[in-house]
Amino acid sequence: MAEKKSRFLRIVLPVLVLVLAVGAAVLLVLSRPKPERQAPAAKGVLVEVEQVKLRPHRLKVRAQGTVEPVRTVEVQPRVSGRIVGLHAHLTPGGLIGEDQSILQLEKRDYELAVRNGRTALARAESELALEEGRQRTAELEWRMFGDKNSDTGQKDLALRGPQLKAAKGEVEAARVRLDQAELDLERTELRAPFSAIVLEENAALGRLLNPQTVVATLVATDRFRIRAAVPVAKLPPIAIPGINAEKGSAAVVRHDMGEGQVEKEGRVVRLLPDIEPAGRMARLLIEVEDPLNLAADDSGEAARGMPLLLGAYVDVEIEVPGQPELIEVPRQAVHDGDLVYIYTVDKTLVIRRVHIVWRRPDTVLVDRGLEDGERIVISPLAAPVEGMRLRLGGDGDDAGNGEPR
Repeated sequence: MAEKKSRFLRIVLPVLVLVLAVGAAVLLVLSRPKPERQAPAAKGVLVEVEQVKLRPHRLKVRAQGTVEPVRTVEVQPRVSGRIVGLHAHLTPGGLIGEDQSILQLEKRDYELAVRNGRTALARAESELALEEGRQRTAELEWRMFGDKNSDTGQKDLALRGPQLKAAKGEVEAARVRLDQAELDLERTELRAPFSAIVLEENAALGRLLNPQTVVATLVATDRFRIRAAVPVAKLPPIAIPGINAEKGSAAVVRHDMGEGQVEKEGRVVRLLPDIEPAGRMARLLIEVEDPLNLAADDSGEAARGMPLLLGAYVDVEIEVPGQPELIEVPRQAVHDGDLVYIYTVDKTLVIRRVHIVWRRPDTVLVDRGLEDGERIVISPLAAPVEGMRLRLGGDGDDAGNGEPR
């Protein structure tokens, strides 16, 4: 009997303990307080922002153009003759100073013509003097024996008026022939009208020239100009002499030469009256002083470095006068032409339209629509909606306590 009781306790007692434990657990679960239901916190869309600043900006218009001479002259003799002298630098690329002798023609024939002209003038003046003496004699005879009732024409004939006029005419004609002979003699020597570089040359000692022969082409060295193509919309802010300013905008001309670059300062001098047919662009003339580095500095030495070459295709930066206060915005932050996304102080999105006054390769300049210190979204938004929640990168679950990037 005792053995049966012991077996019963070994079986029933564990079961009883298990039932009591389960019951206690169920009681605890049923009696615990129920938590209040709460909506999950909105984290907001993760974005990157940039704080904009209102500051002065130096505006520049970028253009391209070709270098060309300001003054070009073809050297042609005014008289015929054989070349007996040439400038030592009369060769392509040679430099010739202002008023220097370019070439000399044989002048013997022209010197003889001058001597003949002087002789002819002396003869004509002598004949005039004799005729003036005859005229005084005729006037004396007319006073003594002339018919007081004769008409003016008869009196003029009697006083040798026609002969006197003819003698004066011969003197004047002789003077003209002498002046022409002296001018022809002077033209046997050709001089440079300005400091120039020789572009082309077609002369040699002993060559016989005539007035139709072009012996050289000279280009002035003091200035070159660039014919730069500029979008019509960029013209109004540029200072153009005779249109909106007395002095043209400054410009920087750059010629990329592979391993080096030529950079020269220039200035806008004129707006051409027509539009470029191919690109429908306006064209400005920009002049560059001393393009060949020939002018001497304070020490008396010419500047060194590569010159600006004629015919070169160059880049031009034209400065716009003044420095207006504008806000610079990255192009990636501008949407649909003129919309920007603003990150507000309450961490929401505001979509605003701005007024763009200048466009650069990577940024735009804005004068209206943004305030100094505002933060704009520079990261892409898949579906931007006014008022949507935003948060900054690096804030974790915080909805916007981080500093702007």
